[in-house]
Amino acid sequence: MFQAMLFMKLAAASQPPDWVHDDRMDTARLRDFHMQMRTGKVSLASYEGKLLYGKVLLNEALYNMKTPRFAESINKMT
Repeated sequence: MFQAMLFMKLAAASQPPDWVHDDRMDTARLRDFHMQMRTGKVSLASYEGKLLYGKVLLNEALYNMKTPRFAESINKMT
């Protein structure tokens, strides 16, 4: 989640003036996004790439928090 917020903050700092961004949160999974970066389909040098990476990282964290393994880990801490 920390890295997601970092990339969203980086994207906000580089947002072009009068740019209307896509606020939808449906994204590819992290491994699919990495493949898109490797093939050059997405670039972290762009505003859109940074924002999308932030969304992907946040969604990946949320996905992992919904797994049985995460719940088991939380239960072990209590």
